[in-house]
Amino acid sequence: MPQWPTILAGQTVTAGLLTSMLPIPAFKTISTPRASTTTAVPDPELVATVAANAQYGFQAFIRTSGDPSGDLKCTFTGPSGSSGSWGARTMDTAATVATGLSQAIRTPLGTTKSIGELSTTAPQIIQASGRLITGSTAGTFSFDWAQDVSFATATVIEADSWFTLWRIA
Repeated sequence: MPQWPTILAGQTVTAGLLTSMLPIPAFKTISTPRASTTTAVPDPELVATVAANAQYGFQAFIRTSGDPSGDLKCTFTGPSGSSGSWGARTMDTAATVATGLSQAIRTPLGTTKSIGELSTTAPQIIQASGRLITGSTAGTFSFDWAQDVSFATATVIEADSWFTLWRIA
C-alpha cells in the first residue's frame, strides 16, 4: 500500500501538507445522558470532518454507564456513500456482572450494535477500532448512540470519551 500523502523529491513542505498528516481527534468535555429513546443519533461532541475518496483507520475509547434495563446501542457512521467496519469486545445485553457474557463482533459502519450496561454507578469502557472508506462525498464521521431499550433512567456517554482518525489512503 502506498504511503499517504505521497511526498515527492523536491516538493515544498507547506503547512497544508503537514496539517494533512495529523490525526483527526474528537473528544467529550461533558457527559451526555439519553433516556426514553432508541433512535441512534450522533453524539454532540464525538464528530469529525473527513475528506471524500479517502481511507481512515480509527480508534475509540468510549466511557459509558447506564441502567441494565436500558442498555446501549451504538455505531460509527461516515458520510453518504462511505463503507467500512468496526469492532470491540463489549458486554452482551444479557450480562449482569462484569464477568458476564461478552462479544466481539465485526459491525458494518452505520449498523447499530447492542451493548449491555451493568450499572449507573459502574462505568464501562468500549475500546473500538475500525476502518472508514469514504466515497465521493466529504462529510462527518460520528459516534451515534441511544438506549437499546427505551427506559426512564438515562444511558450516558461520559466525558473523557474520545476517538481519533488517521488517514491511510
